[in-house]
Amino acid sequence: MGEARRRMRVAAIGAEISWSDDHRKAAIRQPKFITIGELEDMARTDMANDPVTFVPAKAFVLERQEQLMSDGSSVPVMVKVHPDPRVQRVLYQMREAPLLNAMAEVDDATEGNAEGVLMLSDKVVLPGRDVSETNFGSRREPVS
Repeated sequence: MGEARRRMRVAAIGAEISWSDDHRKAAIRQPKFITIGELEDMARTDMANDPVTFVPAKAFVLERQEQLMSDGSSVPVMVKVHPDPRVQRVLYQMREAPLLNAMAEVDDATEGNAEGVLMLSDKVVLPGRDVSETNFGSRREPVS
């Protein structure tokens, strides 16, 4: 895929997909992590006509969410959220929604038979998606 076309796909779905040579595995990368200030600036424009203003938060708060695993179990994940649910909806559209769009594109391209999808993103829980492994906050040794 040419560079210009790749940039257009990233802009369209909000995340970058890199494929293995055999097109059976994919890596999905969230292109930009957002700060709380950037999020609140965007939310202000989204809520310009809302009669209730929000109080800016000094930081994201951690919320325990459950990630469904492919074996049917669930794993607790501490996810950064905004304390105002209206602002949180804007964050969801910028963080989780692009990852779900990219995963849907991988599903379409592989007819739901991708051998593996590696997601490089902030710590998120993707509703309606199950995962086989999480590796938040740890580093692996490089594979030689």
